[in-house]
Amino acid sequence: MKTEEEIFQIVRNIVASKAELEESAIHMDSDFRNDLNISSIVIVSIVLSVETEFDLEISDEEIVALAKIGDAVRFISEKQT
Repeated sequence: MKTEEEIFQIVRNIVASKAELEESAIHMDSDFRNDLNISSIVIVSIVLSVETEFDLEISDEEIVALAKIGDAVRFISEKQT
């Protein structure tokens, strides 16, 4: 089981890669849309990569609730237990 810090590092790497951002610009309190300006299409790509990386499924309703990087990290942390 990964720690939240380990999950954050993985999620930050995925987001940086998919959204073509510098990792240093991505923080736990970064909002996917408002702070990082990530489009819906890129969010779908990020979700697919996160699902594969952590071997889990994220419903459409759950995706909507994950506004910030930290929300996604905590969600993944809870799902792996």
